Amino acid sequence: AADLLQERLRDHALQAARAAVWQDLTTRARNNARLDTLTPPEVLPALVVSYDYYGDATRDAELVARNRVRHPGFVPALPIKVLTK
Repeated sequence: AADLLQERLRDHALQAARAAVWQDLTTRARNNARLDTLTPPEVLPALVVSYDYYGDATRDAELVARNRVRHPGFVPALPIKVLTK
């Protein structure tokens, strides 16, 4: 009987933990950046695309890595993924 009680308590604790994690992740996702699609008007350096979109040229490496751009000096005029924030 004690084993059954411990098992039920453990199951209840796990369910409560799952619910708390789900709620936390849902709240964080609502407030965090999301991916958006951007198509540069022409082939441009990542610095320029980063500055034009974010107002911050230092985020160029992020664009290059996320989109697997072969050379940061030549971001193609094709849809790329960018963070909304």
